[in-house]
Amino acid sequence: MRKFHLESGSWIPVERGLYRLPGYPDTLESSFVCWTLWSHNRKGQPLAVISHESALHYYGLLETAPSKITFTVPPGFRKESPHGCILRRKTLSSTEIKAVNGFSVVTPETAIRQCKEGLKRKGSFEKVTFLAKRLGMWGTETVIKRRLLNSRESSITDGNTVILMMSMEGHLESSIYNNLCRKLEELGLTPILLTPSRDSKSFIDKLDYAIKTRPLAIVFNNPRVDTFPYDYLSKMEKKLPRLLFLHKFDIPKNLRADYIISDIRDFSYQATRFLIGQGRKKILLWTYTWLYDKEDYCHTDHCQFINGYKAALAESGMDYQRLLYDYREPEKIKPEFRSLMSSMDRPDAIVSDGDFRIARNMDILRDLNLKHPEDVYLFGSYNTPWSSEHAQNFSSVSVNEEEMAAAAVDRILNGGESRTEILIKPKLIIRG
Repeated sequence: MRKFHLESGSWIPVERGLYRLPGYPDTLESSFVCWTLWSHNRKGQPLAVISHESALHYYGLLETAPSKITFTVPPGFRKESPHGCILRRKTLSSTEIKAVNGFSVVTPETAIRQCKEGLKRKGSFEKVTFLAKRLGMWGTETVIKRRLLNSRESSITDGNTVILMMSMEGHLESSIYNNLCRKLEELGLTPILLTPSRDSKSFIDKLDYAIKTRPLAIVFNNPRVDTFPYDYLSKMEKKLPRLLFLHKFDIPKNLRADYIISDIRDFSYQATRFLIGQGRKKILLWTYTWLYDKEDYCHTDHCQFINGYKAALAESGMDYQRLLYDYREPEKIKPEFRSLMSSMDRPDAIVSDGDFRIARNMDILRDLNLKHPEDVYLFGSYNTPWSSEHAQNFSSVSVNEEEMAAAAVDRILNGGESRTEILIKPKLIIRG
């Protein structure tokens, strides 16, 4: 079995016993996952923790990626350092480690402490610590406590802070956050970042400290009911400032909130209308969604995505309609996608709710000798780096993150009626 996959190119060897699937973007995180798997002991426990300069780069505190990946392992770790890696042997406490999907990394404070002398020699220690504090990575509770107790920093308690309750999982979230921070700081406002946490008590403690700064607003970018303490927020309604949600999700009705929306329904509508105008007759919609019974139920934003696609087809009187659902295990979709694209009834265009869906299946299109846009027109969403870095650049739909940030800041400063919507229209990015 292994010999067959290696000879056919469906497995790419990385290290002894480790293989990569072709077509997947080779990202920083995938390298971390690779060496985490390599570090497993006989009990199947991962021992490597990404650390030092590699951790700083992962958190965005170092602009240039280090030439080698550094990770810390226990003193008794027996394996030798592989090529392109640096092993540091030391026992880390649980408070120094942060678990991420597929790997572990030391906390920002630990990474800065590990690299302190080297950063000082390069003259970048102050810059890194300043950036960590600005991003809310350096002891959020401690920093806010210290500011509250320091009378010389009275401006921090004069109502010039904005709490950003944001997930930082992807390109879009990070871009919106960076644009929002820049605009707030240009106005002399101080952003305080609080990221989602399953540890609700720790999160609420941080939120309590942040609210003591009398913030002008709390801004959410991608809220999920199971990671944000909505019940707690509802109970302290009178103490809360203005609430802004940058996307329209299932927000609890007892929270007064404004919406600034990047309309995902318009994503698929615009892309589908464009493809129809290009003469495409068989347009496939590819979406990840939480489904119990196909279309009987799906999460709000993905239902909007499907509805936009259907509306564009209905307006044009087109009969062909095909939906491909990705579910939670993307590898299981590959055989179905290959079968579909090699059939007589294959689509001549694809609209996806994420650029990565197309990027990680490019190998199938190459195997079938299908090119964009000649054979199949590819349309992703969110204009992430993958859409322009692949050999076959494909089109995408972009959210104007700067416009969203500007609208949020305007609402923070000037107020307005609750439960109002500010719609930010997406833009088509045509390639090929």
